[in-house]
Amino acid sequence: QQGRIFHNGTDFLEKFHNYIDQYDRLRSKTNFVTITINNFYHLASHDVLLSTLLDFFMKFYHLPVVENIHITKIVRLTSLFLHNNRFYYNGKIYRFIKGGPSNSGLIETLSNIYVNRMEKFLIDQSSMKQNEFYGRYHNQIFFTWNQSLD
Repeated sequence: QQGRIFHNGTDFLEKFHNYIDQYDRLRSKTNFVTITINNFYHLASHDVLLSTLLDFFMKFYHLPVVENIHITKIVRLTSLFLHNNRFYYNGKIYRFIKGGPSNSGLIETLSNIYVNRMEKFLIDQSSMKQNEFYGRYHNQIFFTWNQSLD
């Protein structure tokens, strides 16, 4: 599995070219798959985002404190932000039930952590671990598939 996160088109092309040179797995029957995740910033409920954030801290940081702030406090502050985020549209005030505003760096980070968790599950359950090209740019997933489509 190569790649993971692409920063831009140039990064994608470099990683794809390296995959071709290193693994020599691009064949005439290789499938190149792209998936676009619609509503990327509104994908998961607030409770799912919060549990994913807590899992992220527990599994990847293995520390109870980040920058002198306990992870439970970070999760509580994130919960406060998520559950109290309002927006005004056509003369009415609304509240996000899932996700949040797409121009929020926190929502982008939470969405990326959530999608990363889904990606790990999909990769672990498939044959993509066997030197297939795989990566993501924001809400788009790209991968090669040298297995049968059946």
